[in-house]
This record gives sequence, structure tokens and C-alpha cells, in this order.
Amino acid sequence: MIVVLQRVKEASVVVEGRTVGEIGCGLCLLVGVEKGDGEERGLHVETGVFGALMEVRIINDGPVTFIIQKNPETS
Repeated sequence: MIVVLQRVKEASVVVEGRTVGEIGCGLCLLVGVEKGDGEERGLHVETGVFGALMEVRIINDGPVTFIIQKNPETS
């Protein structure tokens, strides 16, 4: 699993022309999961529409970015 934590002025996600999530000033987390990351590790993943057009918009708020990576074999 890898997480990118970014301080933002605003962020939004649009799927097939419909806004499915948005925030103002705050923290945006982009989470990447791989085989071995699952509910047994306390992770619940929502699934979307396969093949749907997704647009992610992030307005950065300064030089605050953290990358956190966890290898499934070492947990």
C-alpha cells in the first residue's frame, strides 16, 4: 500500500460528469492498494465503475507532501 498525503486548497473527483467527492482547504489522500492489502489488514476499498471517465482535480497548498509506503510482506 502506498499513500500520498497532500495539503490542498481544494480537491475534487468527478466520475462520468458527476462530482462524487470534494473538499475545500484540507488534506487529500491518494491511496494505492495492491494484492495483499485487504480487509484482514483493516482496509475497506470502495469500487467504482469499470472503464468510467474519472477526473481528479487537486489545487496544491504549499510544499506539504508526504509519501507513506507499507510493504504487505513486512506487516
